[in-house]
Amino acid sequence: MKALVGLGNPGKQYRTTRHNAGFLVLERMAEKAGAGFRAARLNGVVAQWREGQESVVAGMPHTYMNLSGDFVAGLLHYYKVEPADLLIIHDEMDLPLGRLRLARAGSGAGHRGVESILLSLGTPSFARLRVGVGKPEGKDQVVSHVLSGFGGSDGALFDRMVGLAADAAWCWLREGLQTAMNRYNGVREGGVAEPDGSPGG
Repeated sequence: MKALVGLGNPGKQYRTTRHNAGFLVLERMAEKAGAGFRAARLNGVVAQWREGQESVVAGMPHTYMNLSGDFVAGLLHYYKVEPADLLIIHDEMDLPLGRLRLARAGSGAGHRGVESILLSLGTPSFARLRVGVGKPEGKDQVVSHVLSGFGGSDGALFDRMVGLAADAAWCWLREGLQTAMNRYNGVREGGVAEPDGSPGG
């Protein structure tokens, strides 16, 4: 079984904000798979479907961002999924809007949701899909930045990037992390490679 977890904050007021990129990607995937989310005892929602011979469980914690690890640890335990078969999808301020990056492991880099997961699982050995949302001008604007949405052309770009991130997650499911990294790292929305883009890891 493979597990996908999108990070975000519950509540209608946060639905289309930068911090909810992970939720939005999973919702796009579940819709394509014809799977609906249902409430789980883990303090979140889950959806399940099959991808070829593989069973897939997708989860969205309703614990708020800095307690995401509780949900993820419970999900993996309940469905008997190893961290190596987990993909965490989350927003990333260190990437510009329109850019994605998959990684095999690493630190939380200041993202409270990922740091909570690292603490709860006790290992960095899970894949991450970072969805670029750009940085605010000042550190005092971080909270308002991630909890706000996009307007105008940026809103349209964000929506298309969510679709591209869903494609990257499908690639991870079907062809593995290395192929997904080679195909999507260093690529902006629209399929234009960054001059310094590289597979990374």
